[in-house]
Amino acid sequence: MSRASCAIAVLLCVWVIWRNEVIYGPAVPRTDSWHYVGTAATESRCDHYLTKLVTGLAEPTGPGHTWTKTTEASVQVQIGRNTLTWYFYCIPDTIDPRGPKK
Repeated sequence: MSRASCAIAVLLCVWVIWRNEVIYGPAVPRTDSWHYVGTAATESRCDHYLTKLVTGLAEPTGPGHTWTKTTEASVQVQIGRNTLTWYFYCIPDTIDPRGPKK
């Protein structure tokens, strides 16, 4: 089921917040992984939760590593010479961003 057909069958869809975690830098090979964060009953609620999540992560956390909001749906932190970026997405539960199951 596509995003468009989910809009038509709105009563059947749940929206899922996914985090795409990307780590890269001179000391580590680039890694890219997907993580389930939570669900919402509607796309607008999902977007609302996503915005609150990103804004909360970007607030000062005290000494040490500080997350920086890089877009409306992503945050980034420097860990030594390496960079960790979290990209957040609201996707219908009918779509798995990790790809087909093997």
